[in-house]
Amino acid sequence: MNKAMALFAGALLGLSMTSPAPAQTAAPAPTGPSAPADKPSAPNAQVTRQMTAHVVSVNAADKTLTVRRGRRGQPVTLRVEGDAASHLGELKPGDEVTIHYVRVDDQLTAKELVKSEATNQPTK
Repeated sequence: MNKAMALFAGALLGLSMTSPAPAQTAAPAPTGPSAPADKPSAPNAQVTRQMTAHVVSVNAADKTLTVRRGRRGQPVTLRVEGDAASHLGELKPGDEVTIHYVRVDDQLTAKELVKSEATNQPTK
């Protein structure tokens, strides 16, 4: 048994002597300003989310929309950008909308607004 262990240890030592050593080169120094590691690297890495809510108020001049999720939900105000802003004039309080939005610096920004078909139907 001791002979087998000595043979194994010798083979292991021989292999470690013949394997190439890892390269130990210094990393090049950065030439430009570097971004802090704790901040997101790309501002375009925004996650688009979706919610369905009821319109509380519309301010087309400021391009904002205030909605409420559920009967007891707190009102939430979103900025509205792009093509979604052109649909603000079609909305009125009580309309149900599906909103595709992103969160940037604790501000919700609507990218797409879809008025629910149920609110387009006349009530009887």
